[in-house]
Amino acid sequence: MTNRKSIISTYSEETIVSLALLALFLYAAYSKTILLQHNYHLHGWSTGDWLINYSTGFNRRGLIGELVFDIHRWFNINPVSVILRLRTFIYQIIFISFFIIAIKKRLGFVELVLAAAPWGLMFVIHDELAIARKEIILIACLSIFILLNIFKNNDGKNKNSTYLNINFIYLLVCLPALVLIHEGLFFFLQFFLLALLLFEGLNRKALFTFLTPYCASIVALGACYVYRGDQHTVDALCTSLTNLGLDRSLCDGAIANIGESGKDFSPRLDTTIKLLPALITVCLLTFVPLFAYGFLAFKQQNRKTVLLLSAFVLIPTLPLYFVAADWGRWIHISAICLFLILLSTKEVDKIHFIRHDASLGLFLLACYLYIFQWKLSHYSGRYDELQWFTNGFHLWVRSFNLW
Repeated sequence: MTNRKSIISTYSEETIVSLALLALFLYAAYSKTILLQHNYHLHGWSTGDWLINYSTGFNRRGLIGELVFDIHRWFNINPVSVILRLRTFIYQIIFISFFIIAIKKRLGFVELVLAAAPWGLMFVIHDELAIARKEIILIACLSIFILLNIFKNNDGKNKNSTYLNINFIYLLVCLPALVLIHEGLFFFLQFFLLALLLFEGLNRKALFTFLTPYCASIVALGACYVYRGDQHTVDALCTSLTNLGLDRSLCDGAIANIGESGKDFSPRLDTTIKLLPALITVCLLTFVPLFAYGFLAFKQQNRKTVLLLSAFVLIPTLPLYFVAADWGRWIHISAICLFLILLSTKEVDKIHFIRHDASLGLFLLACYLYIFQWKLSHYSGRYDELQWFTNGFHLWVRSFNLW
């Protein structure tokens, strides 16, 4: 009991209040997220993507679907039910891991504001069509990787070499598997390198720990390109679903998109160029506060390195904005991964945004506007109608309605 009190006493009042508010927010966000994934359990882009399998032979995005169908064959469980349970488990990993990281790193009010931002955990609540996409596996894997490296500090001798070996094995399994689950996740694997470098420092061992698994993921990406599928693949996959009595609507969306793998990307490129001002705007709204947080969360001698590395890992994601329409998803994945890494590796316990009492009101107003007065849509086609003051506090609260 004494030890528990002494541990609690090391936390500031700001941290205790922030953690209490975070727990309430996470509970509400998790409950709403699980409700939404059940509401969209027959959605072709959400659930349909998880049902792509190897029934027609190897093809891109089929790994997780093959595992789902194996479970169906072994235990006679409806594949959609398997997916719902699996995604619930993945969301539990994400939310619980985030809370553990917040406790270990003494989350403050600034981090609480960032956690509630439209690009974070509120993303799928604001835009329900983005619910339960495959990137949640990436975020869950990164969260586990971060926890693995956080808890190494409690270890004893030879912890660096031991954990580098564990990191290597984890990444060797995880990175290629993520690419086989969805080839688009390849463009975000460098966030694992950022986490590794910030935990281990800029050294060759850390770099080589990442390099071999990353090369394996490149091989997996090449296989996905060679076996990217065609209309025959779409028809066969759809038949494999309807033969099990699954709804035909599951074939519309991600599965149908496999048959369009060789299509011309020039219309998407034209759309990106047309809507580039809107894309730049939402990127600035997302990443300027994150980089400001990164600047303040690290000691002066390390700030430049952290910010340069953070900018560097964003560069490989740029091609996605020109070949795929889901801008909001790419921003969401990049931002939440970057935030998790910066939070888990920060060197400063308390972030000082307020230098003078007179600026408190302006800071609170900025936080209010940042959390409540804009949204991040998952699809680029919506940004031509971007409206700034369409959310509001009352709509933000109402978005958590669980009935």
